[in-house]
Amino acid sequence: MTDREKLKREILLLGQTIQANASALASKVMSDEDRESLQRQMTVRVAHQDLLQQRLDRLSLGIED
Repeated sequence: MTDREKLKREILLLGQTIQANASALASKVMSDEDRESLQRQMTVRVAHQDLLQQRLDRLSLGIED
């Protein structure tokens, strides 16, 4: 598996996790403390996903090996 394929897979998996987290938040079944914790985790995941996407974009342009 190439670096590009690995990045695409990780971006996809993070996206699925973020969607699942958003669904959990929408259900309003958890405590306020758990909701805040999950929102913080989602913020980190989205930021990580953005960084991975930027790296993939650079790879696609041939800027990185």
